[in-house]
Amino acid sequence: MSKNTLDQICDHKQIQGGFMLASLPETDLLSEEPDADGIDLWADNFSWDSIPGSYGCYAFYDPKVNETVYIGSACAVSHDVAQRGLRMRLRFYRGRGTRNKPTSTIQKVRNEYAKRKLLLRCWISENIGDCRKYEHDAIEKHKPLLNWIGTRSVTYEEHKDRKRKRSQQYRDRMAGTQYNPNKKKRCPHCKKTKKCSEYAKNRFKKLGVKSHCKQCEREKYAQQKGRSL
Repeated sequence: MSKNTLDQICDHKQIQGGFMLASLPETDLLSEEPDADGIDLWADNFSWDSIPGSYGCYAFYDPKVNETVYIGSACAVSHDVAQRGLRMRLRFYRGRGTRNKPTSTIQKVRNEYAKRKLLLRCWISENIGDCRKYEHDAIEKHKPLLNWIGTRSVTYEEHKDRKRKRSQQYRDRMAGTQYNPNKKKRCPHCKKTKKCSEYAKNRFKKLGVKSHCKQCEREKYAQQKGRSL
């Protein structure tokens, strides 16, 4: 490695008196030559010898239109070196287990295979970090049909922003609850119907008060304090 290349990799940006690691160069997994290609994972004559027993990335694609449907990484560790990584991960696609719920990505890939015959290609990576990097960059760039970023057509940060907005909308809606001290509510602990004035306030609850009445809350606190002593 030349000195200029080393200096470029180790180029740190100074921020607020500290240092930030230099951004890694973007990768394009699909432009790399696969180590295994054209594999029909659900064929009757399928053999596990066609799947590399190593860490790596994999992609299901439609050979007719050359469309990549799903991209994933395989980083599973096993005591059996020949069964780690890709082989261990792809066993979930062929097998039947409780993990394969109708809404899971594995089941979605199976359903897509039933519609059109998908083939598999694999790439071997040297370590787990490279797996994650290649997978992330490929999903961001190509946005496959069944990957969650491609399905929702949003980035991870946009997805988090939407969750924050929904959470804020819920808090705003609950904050508008009108507290009425004379309105009655049934306490699930003592089974008595009491006025809301006998409950501690909680603006995020439906009636603006907590679930249990003040008396039950005090009794519960006294019991907990007695146990701790």
